[in-house]
Amino acid sequence: MSSREIIDTQVKTFHDTIEMPWKRSFLSLMRSTYLEDLIGETEISFSEKNNIFIRENWDSIKHLTLVDPFRMGVLIDLLEKVKDVEGDIVECGSYKGGSGILMGLWLKANGIKKTIHMMDSFAGLPDPDAVNDKGYKKGQFMSDFDLVKSEVEKNGLSDMVKFHKGWFSDTVPPMKNDVKIALFHVDCDLYTSTNDCFPDLYPAVTQGGAIVLDDFNDGGGGEKKAVHDYLERNELSEVIHISPAPQSFIIKGEAANDIIKVGGQKYSDQHISNNQPYLNWLKENYDLNLMENIQKVNSSA
Repeated sequence: MSSREIIDTQVKTFHDTIEMPWKRSFLSLMRSTYLEDLIGETEISFSEKNNIFIRENWDSIKHLTLVDPFRMGVLIDLLEKVKDVEGDIVECGSYKGGSGILMGLWLKANGIKKTIHMMDSFAGLPDPDAVNDKGYKKGQFMSDFDLVKSEVEKNGLSDMVKFHKGWFSDTVPPMKNDVKIALFHVDCDLYTSTNDCFPDLYPAVTQGGAIVLDDFNDGGGGEKKAVHDYLERNELSEVIHISPAPQSFIIKGEAANDIIKVGGQKYSDQHISNNQPYLNWLKENYDLNLMENIQKVNSSA
């Protein structure tokens, strides 16, 4: 093989490895009965600092989200990490409002005043890109805007949530120069949708702020390619942290240990290697040794 073919093979193997947990666990985590049982397993921790909060508030949002407790735990932990970072919370892809509401409940419980910008068409996904998106269809994840709004009101969060209803291509440009972001939750699924928000809003994220990429390792490829394209195009050396699949995250401008260089992009397995409850869950339920597999790929690079 040529040197280019060798690099391409290594890149593919790495991404197959970090996407495998989602491929194995997807069907389980999409079942409400399984999630109920998972929440009830008190020996499992979903969060470094907010495990009790996740469990106590799960009933309030379980019918409003497809984000499982492992990813939700990381999201709330990152929200705590950036609580003193200048800026608000921007969520592109709010669906039925579950993750935004949980973040709002955490901010309210801790007396932190930040606005949560919920951005969604509420009409489901637009047309997937024929080349860059796999496994999605137009109209998927449709939700009822009035019901989302009523859930926000029911949870006492109307004063801290601002809705931006419409396609990102219409709603992002008017706000991109007026908002500072402490946490940017990118839950767009698709290549075009990510491109319609990430390039405009990434510059608004404050240094030290968090960028959570919910669908980065979902196997669909769109969100991942859009983020990679933007970072490469702008010669940005951000580190992408691997977290519970399919999620990854970036802390803007922050260096990291345990760097893995893959196809010109820097990754870190520091966070996932410290998440022993999640790693144990993968091993016990899916016979998947994630860290061992990552280390094998890294050593062969």
